[in-house]
Amino acid sequence: WGHGVWGVAGAAAVYFRKKPADLNLDEAALLAGILPAPEHLSPFRNPEGCLRARSFVLQRMLACGYIDQKQAEQVKSRGLPRSMLSHSAGGGIFSGSAREGDILESPTRSGVPFRAPYFVAEVLYQLRGLLSDSDVLHRGGLQIHTTVDLALQESAEQILQEDGKTLRLGEDKGESALVAMEPATGAVRVLVGGRNYVKSPYNRAMLARRQPGSAFKPIVYLAALATGMVTPRTEVEDEEIVFRREVEGKGWVAISKKDRANLILANRREKREKKEQCRIQIRRLKEKDERVLRSHKEAKARVRKKLMATQRRIAEYESGKIVKKQSYFNGLLEESSNLEDELIRLEENVPDADPLILELESFLEESESETEEESEAEREEDYQPQNYSRKYRGVVTLRQSLSDSLNVPTVKLANLIGVDSVIDMARKLGIRGKLPYELSLALGSCEVTPFEMTHAFNTIAAGGVCSRPHLITKVKDNKNQVLYRHKSSKRVVLGKNICADMHRMLRSAVTEGTGRAATKGWPAVAAAGKTGTSDDYRDAWFAGYTPQLTCVVWVGRDNNSSLPGSGATLAAPVWARFMRAAQGAGFQTDKGMSKRKTKQRWRTTSKDI
Repeated sequence: WGHGVWGVAGAAAVYFRKKPADLNLDEAALLAGILPAPEHLSPFRNPEGCLRARSFVLQRMLACGYIDQKQAEQVKSRGLPRSMLSHSAGGGIFSGSAREGDILESPTRSGVPFRAPYFVAEVLYQLRGLLSDSDVLHRGGLQIHTTVDLALQESAEQILQEDGKTLRLGEDKGESALVAMEPATGAVRVLVGGRNYVKSPYNRAMLARRQPGSAFKPIVYLAALATGMVTPRTEVEDEEIVFRREVEGKGWVAISKKDRANLILANRREKREKKEQCRIQIRRLKEKDERVLRSHKEAKARVRKKLMATQRRIAEYESGKIVKKQSYFNGLLEESSNLEDELIRLEENVPDADPLILELESFLEESESETEEESEAEREEDYQPQNYSRKYRGVVTLRQSLSDSLNVPTVKLANLIGVDSVIDMARKLGIRGKLPYELSLALGSCEVTPFEMTHAFNTIAAGGVCSRPHLITKVKDNKNQVLYRHKSSKRVVLGKNICADMHRMLRSAVTEGTGRAATKGWPAVAAAGKTGTSDDYRDAWFAGYTPQLTCVVWVGRDNNSSLPGSGATLAAPVWARFMRAAQGAGFQTDKGMSKRKTKQRWRTTSKDI
């Protein structure tokens, strides 16, 4: 029935706050009318279309004799049902969760059927997987306890909407998504999948797989720190360099740009030498064929000359010029026959050209037709990373490399520890998507969701303890019996010392590196994080955390076109605004435990589901 709602019980609850048995003619006809296209005909988005659909249902009921003309006319003369228009403050799918003094818009004015729509839609989706008995959902009366911080959720929605209304460099900023999670528990406090749920209910926070760019780099550095081979103070050369895949295809060899140029020149020289040797061999083979053919022609000439001489003597014998015994004549006839056979054999067996000549000529023709680009394509497996600025810093520490988001040292580090180690670390941190076995993975050439990135950074914020993310804490039926209770699942995937080193490196990124915009406007004394920008400015990220809250912001376009900025200019300022709102909502963002009541949960009542 649209908006993530399944079943007539859920539809009756969301649209009219009633049970199916309590629906009147007006309400029941409306639900039946929108069923063919619930998202398009939603009364919250398209009230005119919804009313037309209801009128069609009423007309069919009249034709079939279920209602009379008077009933049909009475309902048609009304607008949307009063039960729908009566939604007001605190009347969304959540109850008892608004802060004192909050007054929310009516769903019919905002176009959203319930508060926190992206969060609720995901809860409803997960609920079907948690409850094995589907009849429970259809019976209704469920109480669903969730982890959402409604005040902070609505602040995030407002921040994304306001940010989307502003332009940068004369262009709009596209879509956005935001996820916030508690490091200690994995509880998802905020989940916003777009700037406007009415315009697009697509939940980008959970479903959009986009390239993270440099926001993926901390995973590479964590994998390197975990090996014990490096520390944040380890020095590495930031230089122009090329990585060439080894013959077995299992790894890469780093070579300088000068050495690569020399290898290319040597390869071209080798090709020229091969072509010259090919020409020489073709010439020799052709000379040999010419000698054989010449010898064959000479043999034919000799046989033809002998045959003509023999035939002349036969003619002289027959004319009486030569008088000899019959045996002499018989011998001439036999000799003539043999010479004719030999001549026929020679004419039928003319020597062919050596087939190797055709092969060599074909190879030479292909070699001659190669363009400069095709010659370079032989080295297409070479990988040459470049820094964003196209400049190189020389010797830098790993801390400086991550802080300033240098690409070359990061790729060198991935090559040192092996791409396998990077992939293993990503899996430990909760990245579930496909990860290519390429060095470019170190620079975020994979595709991840904002939710996965939040999970990964949440583990760093928790000191290496990975908590299973969750939105639902408990589900009760209409008899107050617990049908589902979330069981905490934690595992240590990183040592505390490794996470402490990574925290200091990410802290440098927001105090003196590319993420400085994330600290503006609020006391970010304990904040840490990393910017990310994918190729051609298609995606902008900021992933960061404080001791009490992890947050990831993504900005991009659904058609994957370029943005008017990077992670530092588009995502980091939004992250800073949200963290300032989180601090105002009671999350302590500097140190120690949060003063907010962490056991607070929002839940629906039996009237809502």
